[in-house]
Amino acid sequence: MEAKYPALLFKQQLDAFVQKIFPMIRDNVKKQISPMVSNCIHTPKGLSARPRAGAAAEQGAWATLAYLSACARDAQSALPHG
Repeated sequence: MEAKYPALLFKQQLDAFVQKIFPMIRDNVKKQISPMVSNCIHTPKGLSARPRAGAAAEQGAWATLAYLSACARDAQSALPHG
């Protein structure tokens, strides 16, 4: 079978390799990004989930925007630069 169908053999070997390596890559990526994601998901200290009115609401919106910008900056710095 090897000499008669080399493309099929290659496909089977590639498929086996991907099935073996993909879970390892997925688990490693999950381990690396989980702390960053969990830091960005929780409500930062000083911010509440209930709506406010007036100047307090505007200040809370700016604080949330600054917090999310910091999360995005941290995530960007963790990515490989190409």
